[in-house]
Amino acid sequence: MSPEDLKQSADRLDELGRLIARSCIEYDPKMIALLATEFAETKRRVQTHLIENPSAQLPGVEAASARSILRKIAAGEALPIEDALIWRIMDCNLDKEDLEEIGTQELYSWISHVEYASGLYKAGALIINCGSLPSNLSTFLGEARQCFAFQQYNAVCSLCRAMLDISVKDIFTKCGILQSDDRNVVQMAGRSHQNLGDLINKVTHRPEFAHLRAALHDIRVSTNPIVHGGKAADEHRAIGTLRDALRVIHELYEVVEQ
Repeated sequence: MSPEDLKQSADRLDELGRLIARSCIEYDPKMIALLATEFAETKRRVQTHLIENPSAQLPGVEAASARSILRKIAAGEALPIEDALIWRIMDCNLDKEDLEEIGTQELYSWISHVEYASGLYKAGALIINCGSLPSNLSTFLGEARQCFAFQQYNAVCSLCRAMLDISVKDIFTKCGILQSDDRNVVQMAGRSHQNLGDLINKVTHRPEFAHLRAALHDIRVSTNPIVHGGKAADEHRAIGTLRDALRVIHELYEVVEQ
């Protein structure tokens, strides 16, 4: 669906809403049914397009109304005529069969279950000398591995940066530099206003961590352009960053738990 087609569909939904309301006033059940069917089919086409495409560009003042309608559909909000009437007649949202067809087409058009498993295997795992991990670290690690398997390479690098931040702050609590709040790294971050570079310098100032300074800073510096939107990551950059992060986090905990 081209931008012009998308705009026309949104405008048509607006027009259909007014026509349905008028048909109700005129009490024309046959016309109401006809218009409601077209409304539902048009909305489903728009929903399908918005699932398949993460953004839609409709510039210009003349497209303001269409953008408003599309924003509501993308956000899962009902259009005015649906709130007023159509939901009593039919469901205009995508049903399970629609979603299954779209999902199968979208997912398997770029990745198979074999490629997904291969991606998880390639991503590796964190082996750690620690009885338990901060919950945030476990969550971010799982997401980083899944993002790599799904070829979301920018997300992988951003998550690795977050994993490094979490790990360094957790090491601080283990060394008694920060007080732990039940291993709630978010609260720790609220008390520590230093940036990651300063935190790395402080933790590696200790002799036992000094040999990890370069590796920690390498990950921080290499992910900066990606985190701040200046550069996009490819597979090579993502897997390199992920493996380096897993390695240095492993070594951090090897030292602190000795």
